[in-house]
Amino acid sequence: MAELSQVYGLGVEQYAAEQVEPPSTTSPMNGGGMNGGAMNGGMNGGAMNGAMNGGAMNGGAMNGGSMNGGEMNELDDEVDKTINKLKNNIQKQKTLNNLKQELKKGGDESASMMDKYGRSKKDVSKLFLMSLLVLLGLSMNDIVKYYLAKYIMNNELTNNNELYLRLSIPLSILLLVWTIKALSK
Repeated sequence: MAELSQVYGLGVEQYAAEQVEPPSTTSPMNGGGMNGGAMNGGMNGGAMNGAMNGGAMNGGAMNGGSMNGGEMNELDDEVDKTINKLKNNIQKQKTLNNLKQELKKGGDESASMMDKYGRSKKDVSKLFLMSLLVLLGLSMNDIVKYYLAKYIMNNELTNNNELYLRLSIPLSILLLVWTIKALSK
């Protein structure tokens, strides 16, 4: 088998120093994948051997590799800045919501009488239309009642026929409303 110095072109002392040196004190390149990771491990008996001897397990990205302490501090600072921005935005939104609620409460008290009439115009128009509908129903009732009484007086009807005629009016109205409701969908 070939000697390590022949394969790597290194002296035995330098190779032993790299293997003995703890990966946490090395630079990001010495403890990571370049020196002791998959590159050296691949040439020295496989990627798994290199990963176990200073590669991903001991000195890779998790333990002194490309994410060293300075980069982690930068990431922590960025996360803290983002959290602070979010907190400020939430506080501003709460303040805006409180101001909107105060404006609504204060707006009702300071509104003029014409503003209050203007806001309730839609409700008043609905009430007016409902009252017209009730008035229409009452007038239709008077018309039907008058002509029904006139018809019954002029014709000789039995008690059963008169009862059927009087019941037919509300039932026909119910059938008409039911038909309109069924066809409106």
